Amino acid sequence: MDDAHAVEFLESSAPWTVGYLWSGERGYREAAVGWHDLLERIAMQPHGVPVSDEWYGPTGAFRGSETCDVAGYVWSQIRLLFVTGEGRMADRAERAFFNAGPAAVSGDFKTHVHFQSPNRFANLSPDFPHGPRAGGGAYRQNHPPLCCTAAPSRILPWYVTHKSPLSRQTDLTRLVTVVVPAQGSDAAARRRSPHRPASAGPWSRGSAGAVQIATCGGR
Repeated sequence: MDDAHAVEFLESSAPWTVGYLWSGERGYREAAVGWHDLLERIAMQPHGVPVSDEWYGPTGAFRGSETCDVAGYVWSQIRLLFVTGEGRMADRAERAFFNAGPAAVSGDFKTHVHFQSPNRFANLSPDFPHGPRAGGGAYRQNHPPLCCTAAPSRILPWYVTHKSPLSRQTDLTRLVTVVVPAQGSDAAARRRSPHRPASAGPWSRGSAGAVQIATCGGR
């Protein structure tokens, strides 16, 4: 796992917890948790995801985080949370979702970056050491390869569909989470539930906002 591509790291380390669930062998769980603790210790950026431009490595003001890894990091921490029950995994997922997630896309959700970094002074700055280099920091409709173009559509569903199961429930209420465009979202949500959409925080920035999240209850 040393000097691994960050997507490879996330997608090959978190599934080790499945081995723990099947076998009861604590080494599988401890290995996955240990690798992710190392990642947080040496590579974590202020926006809540590790350096991943394209490989993980030491943090820095001009190091990049790939949009694929924003989605992958949220997913991996939720997987670890389900198995370990440790609240710090939930904190990691939430920090990534509400910071790195919105930064990966424009306010209207029509363009995205391949890389984001703590310091971005202008378009095409900073330059990144791998992948699409400086062009990866530009907001565009697509970035070849198209992995990061697909990633924004995974960040929201992976977080909000696990938000309800992780919430404390006092009855057998069935919860359904609906993600709808902010334009007309109140009407769309009312067709599904009497409840009004909840605030999506920084995801709702811009003139009309990008999305709103409605949680619908039913028996």
